[in-house]
Amino acid sequence: MLLSRAKRSLSHDLGSGALRADAAQGTACWYLAVVVIIGMLALRFSHLWWVDAVASLFIVGFLAREAREAWQSRHCC
Repeated sequence: MLLSRAKRSLSHDLGSGALRADAAQGTACWYLAVVVIIGMLALRFSHLWWVDAVASLFIVGFLAREAREAWQSRHCC
């Protein structure tokens, strides 16, 4: 997360769209990893079979939002 924040700051200073996109990808991966870990821990400790599926829905929602933002973006490297 700290690396993505530093990349975002540097991309602003340099005006680099590619570095800004790389920072966004790093942040997205971090969020996805957190959702997966929370889902696995909840499944482990609560023994509810549907917790993993709910965590997956959060991931799908997140990815759909990211895809929409990428599709509508007019900035290019």
